[in-house]
Amino acid sequence: LDSLVHCMEGHFNQQFAQLNIGLAGFALYRHLGKRKYRAYGRRKLKFCKQLAERGCIYTDGPVKFLEAESMASSSSGKFRREEMEAAYLDAIEALMKASLKDLTGSAYERLA
Repeated sequence: LDSLVHCMEGHFNQQFAQLNIGLAGFALYRHLGKRKYRAYGRRKLKFCKQLAERGCIYTDGPVKFLEAESMASSSSGKFRREEMEAAYLDAIEALMKASLKDLTGSAYERLA
């Protein structure tokens, strides 16, 4: 993952690479249970939020998608199922608004 991040620095499509790496980190955490992967996903979420604050376009949907994944990966169980579903639906709406159809499909799959 680190080599991919290094080669994507400064690329115009960087936010989507960061999103996919963040999604992979959260998925690896759920599958393997190692906290370093959850921390990796959280770092990518923070990075995408910084891009959104700087005015980067098409970052609202990916940020909401990563936030929903972060909620789903929470090990403490502090989020109810309804809250996670609402977060995913909010992310899906934002992704649809930005016409990011492939990410919308991924969000629907993860919601199911």
